[in-house]
Amino acid sequence: MENTPPVIEPPSKPKYRLTASPEKCL
Repeated sequence: MENTPPVIEPPSKPKYRLTASPEKCL
């Protein structure tokens, strides 16, 4: 379960949470 991306880890970045693919934001 640690394979999950750091999308939900950083609560400071709600934008990443909305985007299923963090690669798009980068």
